[in-house]
Amino acid sequence: MKEISQTTEKLRLEIVGRSTPQIPLVTVKIAKNDSMKSKISTLLNLLSPPESNSVLLEGFARDISKLISVVEIVKSKRPGLRQYNRLLKYSDETDPYAKEGKQQSQRPIHVVGGDDIDVEASEASAVNDEGAETGAEAEADRVRQVAQEVKGAKIFDLPVLYILLSPVQLDEFLDETWTVQS
Repeated sequence: MKEISQTTEKLRLEIVGRSTPQIPLVTVKIAKNDSMKSKISTLLNLLSPPESNSVLLEGFARDISKLISVVEIVKSKRPGLRQYNRLLKYSDETDPYAKEGKQQSQRPIHVVGGDDIDVEASEASAVNDEGAETGAEAEADRVRQVAQEVKGAKIFDLPVLYILLSPVQLDEFLDETWTVQS
């Protein structure tokens, strides 16, 4: 997720660098568990005079619905704001929703030209009466590694939504990857 923060900062610097005179641009991350009331209050303060900052909001995957809700409420309470959107894709081999300490469920591994191998059953039978590992567990690990090499790692493609709210028009400072919402 560090890459997303770096991308956000890069976008912020790109927008500020293109604007003349330089606009004050504040970055705010919206998360699924954030309090809507506090985020709305923060945004209204940032967007109201004397601050009158532009705000770059970031929402990642499951956070996007809360981001959209917060933005719509802020726009209804502060008419005249301009909204610009940008949607990016974040790809990673790590499941961002997997609970810590919980292992992924093992599914049967299908090897082309061979039989399906139930890794869970192989591992369960690979421990002898004293709880010591046997050669069957090592074989199951080897089969899992081979299958991983053949199939490749699972890639998770997740959306990242950026919304830029501004009291001033910023069209000329944004590239074609941004969409304007009225």
